[in-house]
Amino acid sequence: MLRLTRYGEGMTAAKNYTHSAILVNYNHAPFLPAAIAGLQAQTIPFDEIVVMDDASTDNSVALLEGLLKSLPQARLIKHAANQGWWT
Repeated sequence: MLRLTRYGEGMTAAKNYTHSAILVNYNHAPFLPAAIAGLQAQTIPFDEIVVMDDASTDNSVALLEGLLKSLPQARLIKHAANQGWWT
């Protein structure tokens, strides 16, 4: 569970947490750079970023592989067939 403690102008997370983000993608390559940049720009950095590509037919996977190279806390899950975001 994430506990937030207010101090000054910002928020800081308590030390006993994992701050995660999940990004689901299907054929949204044009929006991926901004989405990843938005995750990187968060006030509290993520301990883990999970990106799931649901068998995109555009260049999403190649783009994600390049974008995520500089993020050691990120991992890419690639579905071989479109399964929907809930699986």
